[in-house]
Amino acid sequence: MKFSYNDNITMHRLNTADFHRIFVRFCSYAAHCTFGLLIGVIPVQLTKYSTGRLRPHFLDVCKPNVNLTVLCGSGSASSHDYIEDYVCLGGPEARVRNARLSFYSGHASTAMNVAVFCVMYLQARLPRRIYGISLLPLFQTMLIGGALLVGYSRVSDNMHHPTDVMVGFAAGLMVALVSVSSFLGIIIETFVIC
Repeated sequence: MKFSYNDNITMHRLNTADFHRIFVRFCSYAAHCTFGLLIGVIPVQLTKYSTGRLRPHFLDVCKPNVNLTVLCGSGSASSHDYIEDYVCLGGPEARVRNARLSFYSGHASTAMNVAVFCVMYLQARLPRRIYGISLLPLFQTMLIGGALLVGYSRVSDNMHHPTDVMVGFAAGLMVALVSVSSFLGIIIETFVIC
């Protein structure tokens, strides 16, 4: 139930507690962003565990018991043979299991999801006459640039292939668009021109 003090501050009441409208709106936006993040995590995990694509550093982590020089030098194998029988002699089992979870990048998906969510939120909420000319595009470019930097770091650290990161970006973008579209009316409706 809403009530007003001095016609300037709108408060919301829950049982016996009163909450300022800014706090209620912040919780609403945070809930929608969290909803988008949770929706984004499910397909990432399902895809990672169902495809099992090897990370670029898999051979360094696994250290398989296959001698490729003997195998390829004998003439019985070509460079395109698929090796099925091997034992990982490398690191702990958890690291080897993680080295099989390359497709698609959860970091890139989450970074793009949050960046696009924030870009669209800022576009809808910040007044143009104050921030619109130079600061708003600068903030938005920094957010998208930060997401792209996360993707670049995943490729340069040999944790993902470039295609893993690109698919992660696309998935994060789609989830953010769905998340924002679910409450875009609330953002525009509650916008107060300062």
